[in-house]
Order: sequence, then structure tokens, then C-alpha cells
Amino acid sequence: MIKISAENIKNAQKMLEIAPKEVTNAALAAINRTADTVNAQASTSIRERYTVQAKAVKKNVKKYRAKKSNLTAKIIGTGDRLLITHFEVKRNKKGPVKVRVLKNGSLKSVPGMFFGTTKRGFTGALKRIGKTRYPLDVPHGPSIPSMFGNGDIMRKLTAVADETLNKRFEHEISYRFNKIWREE
Repeated sequence: MIKISAENIKNAQKMLEIAPKEVTNAALAAINRTADTVNAQASTSIRERYTVQAKAVKKNVKKYRAKKSNLTAKIIGTGDRLLITHFEVKRNKKGPVKVRVLKNGSLKSVPGMFFGTTKRGFTGALKRIGKTRYPLDVPHGPSIPSMFGNGDIMRKLTAVADETLNKRFEHEISYRFNKIWREE
């Protein structure tokens, strides 16, 4: 839960008496700027912990901006588990393919994994399910929602959101009311 400081609430109440639309507009601008900041920070925080590619994260993190009718913004991680090739994969001419998902982890060999093309045309990392040639499985890593929902990442994003929202709301209020006082 993101909280606005008591000082910002008192300032907003005083200003709400003078110009209620300006306070709503200030809140809207502050919330949307905070959503932009948290969205960018989400990608950075996920990539600090996991070896996932940036484009895979940005593609699966959706941002819903606030509107005047609904002063709520959302940042949501979507999608299924990512292909293992979105993470760090090392393949050698001889020996098993090695994969690393966590940045602080080490490369782990995955027995039976190789790079090839299936009968349906998929080219990438494959893994044999049994000892026979077929069936083949396409290996996956964790999903963006599970990475996004990690406790450390959520704490970091909540702290960024708290700080940004308070700074932006204070800035937007002072900007709008300085503008009003200059006009009078």
C-alpha cells in the first residue's frame, strides 16, 4: 500500500477549498508520473535479480494509467513462463547446454537439452523427455508475474512508489497553485 504523507494531505485540504479541480489534476499527474517511474524501475529491478532480457520484461509488464474518473494506476506483470532462451544460455560444441536464471547463481548444465528445429518449425532450445528421439519438450523458465511478485522486488518498487508519489504530488500542488497566484 502506498501512502501520502500527512503534510501533503494538509496542504491538499487547504488548496481543495480554493480550487478543487486543481487538486484532482495534481493528483492525476502525480499518480501517472509515479506509474511511469515504477514501470521503468520494475524492469530494472527484475533484471538486477534475473538474467532475463529487457525486451521480454517490458513486453510483459503492463501499465494502466489513472483517469480523472478513477485515480488509480496499475502496473501488472502478465504472460506465461518465458522460454529458457530469454535467460543466459551457453551452448558448447561438446557437453551439455548450461543455463543461468538468477544473476547470483551459477551456470547449471541441463542434461538432454540441445538446440534444434522441431517438425513444426520451432527453432531453439529443446529437451528430450525420455531416452527415445521423440517426444521433445521446449524448456521454460519462470514467468514475469512470478519474477515481478518476488518479495524483494515488490518491497523495492513500493519504496520507489511511496517516495515518487509524495515528491510528485507536492510538486504538482505547488506548481498549480503558484500558477493560480500569479494569474490573480
